[in-house]
Amino acid sequence: MNNRYFVVLNILLYKYGGVYMFIGQKHKKRFLDIIKELNKSDRYFSKKFLSALYVITSDEFLWNISKEHINHNHIDFKSINIRGINNNSHQLLQFSKGILLENEMLIQDIIDRKLYNDKNFKIIIDAIKIARKGLKLN
Repeated sequence: MNNRYFVVLNILLYKYGGVYMFIGQKHKKRFLDIIKELNKSDRYFSKKFLSALYVITSDEFLWNISKEHINHNHIDFKSINIRGINNNSHQLLQFSKGILLENEMLIQDIIDRKLYNDKNFKIIIDAIKIARKGLKLN
């Protein structure tokens, strides 16, 4: 990754990440419920998968169209029917896909904060933290 983007991204992570990870109780419940459902064995979750799952569970519409296409450490983006999706949900879906596919252009877009509303921006910054540091689920 370009060094300039790395520096700006670290500043954004510090400034906007916040200590409260979930955007509400529904988000927290959706995220923890799917983790519990997928973790029937003692298998490992990748940081990128947890990050993408965090983003998808943050948006009720996105969650409803995606949940049937999520398996352990895999999201089948090609099978998700996006008919009726709004711009905010679509941004989050694209970010989820990009984080799993390591899309560097995605990171460049995040730096332009004007592209995202404050809610989506916070979700994305927290998701980047998860992708970098992981998440303790206990």
